[in-house]
Amino acid sequence: MTESPPARVLAVAPHPDDETLGCGGTLALHVARGDAVGVVWMTAGELGIPGLDAAAAGETRREEATKAIAVLGVHDGVFLDFPDGTLGLHHDRAVDALCVLLAQRSPKIVYTPHPDEVHPDHCASALITVDAMRRHADSEVILLGYEVWSPVSWPHHSEDIGAVFDQKLAALACHESQAAQVPYAQIISGLSSFRGGMTLGCARAESFVDIPWRTDP
Repeated sequence: MTESPPARVLAVAPHPDDETLGCGGTLALHVARGDAVGVVWMTAGELGIPGLDAAAAGETRREEATKAIAVLGVHDGVFLDFPDGTLGLHHDRAVDALCVLLAQRSPKIVYTPHPDEVHPDHCASALITVDAMRRHADSEVILLGYEVWSPVSWPHHSEDIGAVFDQKLAALACHESQAAQVPYAQIISGLSSFRGGMTLGCARAESFVDIPWRTDP
């Protein structure tokens, strides 16, 4: 990561764990260089623990997420608590809520899932973020899309996360309820190795696409 003045950064996550999966290493790098980093979760992921009622599952996942971002060095996390699984049905209210956070934090870099993610909440998060950015109307803000369920066809940017990869794995391990269902370490090891080798010639990388959001031609 090139040397530059400290920046304000906001990561938008559809569910607890998406921020760590998609850009956790990059967030840790931001923290290491002194940037102010925040995370906003659109939902609490309350449908993500089979056999547990939504209220209990949501509370579990909030606790896991708070622990996970702390491992990355991030201590600014906000839950908007829109319904898991149907985020797109609450587009307008979600845009309103995200606009409040953009005004409060004035980030210069925003991360969100890329628009072609197959999960409907991930895709909805991208569309919500774009509309919130347009209303916020700070033309200097960079919007980058990260990959979780659906790899991008080819990234525009990659970050070498080799130095913080173990930190990312430790953060993912905090999401115990999800790691019990999905082999996070295996998936992330494979994707980060592929991105590192193919884009930067390094051992591990996270990759992103530019998301156009400005309405001006």
